[in-house]
Amino acid sequence: LELNPNAIETAVEYAALQSKAGNPDLAIERLSKLKDAPDASTGLFHALGEAMMQKGDIEQAIPTLEKGLERFPKEPKLLSLLAQAQNQSGDFVSAELNAKQALEIGGSNDQLVMALSTALLRQGKREEGLAVRQKHSQKPDSPAANDDELYR
Repeated sequence: LELNPNAIETAVEYAALQSKAGNPDLAIERLSKLKDAPDASTGLFHALGEAMMQKGDIEQAIPTLEKGLERFPKEPKLLSLLAQAQNQSGDFVSAELNAKQALEIGGSNDQLVMALSTALLRQGKREEGLAVRQKHSQKPDSPAANDDELYR
């Protein structure tokens, strides 16, 4: 970064390391300078949103993630993170819509499933929320190398 302070992917990796080390402020500082760059990536907006959420700045994370989605519409990772932030802010209707959209376009991770089911449960849609959790928790077992029968 000293050689090229505007290297987007290097800045994203740096920010991820800073966040994991418990320094979201450094990550936010670095990435905030680059979010308007023409070559800003989805990873930049995702890392910036995550760092803001880690810091507890949900009200800043939401518009940042929305800005990322303006540039990269239908990006499942951004939609998933936005749904998580909206759940934290109490906007369960928007969280549900964004989580469903992320699932429709191919998003699939535990955080997304939890975001959708939480949004549904918090709106009083208990049966639908539990059904989402049940459907996505039934993953096929992966064979282990030491499990001869399954491994074959």
